[in-house]
Amino acid sequence: MKSNGLIVLFSLAVMLLAACEGHEDDWVPLSDDERENELMIFMEEYKDAWESAIDAGTFSPAEPFFIPNSQVYHMERRQQQQISGNRQSERFLYAEDIEIKQNQDGDYQISWIEFIETTGTEEEEHSRARRYTISDRGEGDFRIIAVERETDIE
Repeated sequence: MKSNGLIVLFSLAVMLLAACEGHEDDWVPLSDDERENELMIFMEEYKDAWESAIDAGTFSPAEPFFIPNSQVYHMERRQQQQISGNRQSERFLYAEDIEIKQNQDGDYQISWIEFIETTGTEEEEHSRARRYTISDRGEGDFRIIAVERETDIE
């Protein structure tokens, strides 16, 4: 009897794992042009706020684009402080290879190669891969919930 109970328990555990597996990877291309436009406007506003935050030396302009006290909020705040502390600035120029995806939970991913200009000791232009995961809190109230850098993107 004990072995039958273990088999049933093991079978239930395997079924539970199979039901949960792959849920996070169910990203499909976004097919809603209006929503795509809203997300691109959100990202343009975020990039403007990011530049302002660096120039002003305070994270306040970029705060509304994140969920307060989230991991990504603190990560980006530290990044802003580091850039500002080094007396540098960063200007978003444009993005290429833009992909926008949506998952079944209603979150969005925007992946692109962004071209930026940095100034400080030297002025230089460079590109970097970024993936932004964005949550819609309702009626287009977007928040960035993750930022993956080129070393994180597969």
